[in-house]
Amino acid sequence: MLNFAKSAAQGGLRRLGYTIQKTQPNQHRFPEIDVFSHLARDLNSRRKGDVFVLQVGANDGVRADPVRPLVTEFPWHGLLIEPQPFVYQKLIENYAGYDRLQFADILISNNQESQATLFVPRAKLDEDRLRLTGLAGLERNSLVERMKQIGLGENDYTIEEITARSATLDDLLIERNVDRVDVLVIDAEGHDFNILTTLDFDRFKPSLIMMEFFHLSNAQQGECLQFLSDRGFRMTKVLGDLVAADFAERA
Repeated sequence: MLNFAKSAAQGGLRRLGYTIQKTQPNQHRFPEIDVFSHLARDLNSRRKGDVFVLQVGANDGVRADPVRPLVTEFPWHGLLIEPQPFVYQKLIENYAGYDRLQFADILISNNQESQATLFVPRAKLDEDRLRLTGLAGLERNSLVERMKQIGLGENDYTIEEITARSATLDDLLIERNVDRVDVLVIDAEGHDFNILTTLDFDRFKPSLIMMEFFHLSNAQQGECLQFLSDRGFRMTKVLGDLVAADFAERA
């Protein structure tokens, strides 16, 4: 996997006009290569800008967002999904004028239920209503544990329950008349693999995937790696995320 990341990043950098040379070890430290960004730019070059991106858990489209730099630089089309009403409005505002993009305020689920409950944390003494929204999830107990992990006690925040319309990825894409997905990005606080399995890979044929990985259990991580490997993807872990690519020409 690490060899794949190295060769893929080198190939992408060469296409962008950079040359990689090996240097002798020294005291200097360099930032890690953004593997997803380089692969996405390589894919953009191969497709001549004709790329469709699907983002699950887009939040406000700004904070720590790997998609925004790409859709603002390249003429990509896409569908960005965010189920939290307040955050969804910010997402639309932050992409004002980008008519190439669609938006959906829906919760992606791996079942056929039409509604689901989302638990959203709100910091009591923080005027920034968006700060904790990236931690919203489907399980209250898991959310409480994550609050503890970042140093917040039960007196520091409240949890709002939101009832959201839900659907599988397949159902939503069919509803929106999407016929292909080139880039798939999922940030769903531990439900990432469940969401991934709701996509019909034979039909939508994604080439590049980035998903939050570190919240998955060890068993789920193993299942996820096998799931993607069985579909021809090569993978590498980058910090808490999994990046998977299959740039084979699609029929």
